[in-house]
Amino acid sequence: MCQENAYNIDDCGIGVLERQLLEIDYDQYPTLISVLNQRLHQQLQRGNTTSKYAYHPQLLAPLKSQLLWLLRSFGKVATPPEVHSSSSQYLYLQGLRVFDARSLANPYLNGVPSLTALWGFAHNFQRRMNKLMSRNLRVKGVAWFIRGYSAKPTSKLPEFSVLKRDDQSIKRPGVITSRYCDVVMDVVLELERSDEEVLLTSADVQFLQAALPSAFAGGCLQPPSLYESKDWCKVYSDRQLLFSTLVRLPRNGCWVCPSKTKLKGFDDIFESCSQDSFEKPAMVGYALLEEPLERYGSIEQHHAVAESLIGMVSCKSAIEMRLKGEKAFLNDSFWNIYSEKRCILIKKA
Repeated sequence: MCQENAYNIDDCGIGVLERQLLEIDYDQYPTLISVLNQRLHQQLQRGNTTSKYAYHPQLLAPLKSQLLWLLRSFGKVATPPEVHSSSSQYLYLQGLRVFDARSLANPYLNGVPSLTALWGFAHNFQRRMNKLMSRNLRVKGVAWFIRGYSAKPTSKLPEFSVLKRDDQSIKRPGVITSRYCDVVMDVVLELERSDEEVLLTSADVQFLQAALPSAFAGGCLQPPSLYESKDWCKVYSDRQLLFSTLVRLPRNGCWVCPSKTKLKGFDDIFESCSQDSFEKPAMVGYALLEEPLERYGSIEQHHAVAESLIGMVSCKSAIEMRLKGEKAFLNDSFWNIYSEKRCILIKKA
């Protein structure tokens, strides 16, 4: 990161331990176990509530063992990846900001925007990209990292759009109670191309930036400002290079990943959340309540009444994803859309 941003390590005001972590190779991290263990106990001494744990006889060996495991896990990141097919590329969209997104995914679930909104964004980006570049690319999967989340306690006041009886002035329509939020997020799109299609290059980045949709979950979607980041849209053909960029994400964010928990009833949601605090409910699709019929006024030719479906997602930190490695990220973090048993589901790709 220092090399990419042209920073000089001497100008960063860092200590000896930090310098060693930046300069040495991953496989040499375990050699810093003694210095890192000493720094850990020094930090414990500074806290009023943690000072009693510093240099505690029963904690010296377990903490050192955990630190050694952590350093060895970081060293595994540098292992060479397997050879993969070149038919897929990855598009990394960094620091996207969403204002007034709908956090009320359905009438009985409030919080993170629905996964249908995430896939709708990916599908809209696919259509705009293919139309703008005259290509035939398909979004094979989408990974979602939430950097920041801010819930809004009030409802939005609608604009003047209803004509009054005098036909000369307009008024506001009725206020519909809903919940909104502001989100800062990163999105990784796995793009699949046909054998005849050429690979995307850095020359196509300007077209990809222009294809970015302006809406997400009913809110306004904007890229980061030029003061924050100019290279917020990048194309990766090397999976290892992509993962080496994603491991630098801030630890206060989380990856929204598919969960292995299977719900059989509404009560299972509370049981799953109580057992694991990183398991969260989210809207994952729709279930058709009837066969699609022709209805007057519908946008499509056939129309059907549907019910929202709730599933579980697993919130994983950037540090946890880094420790699990590249293979686990590529296998467990991407979402795709499926149609089965009269249901439209967003689940693990």
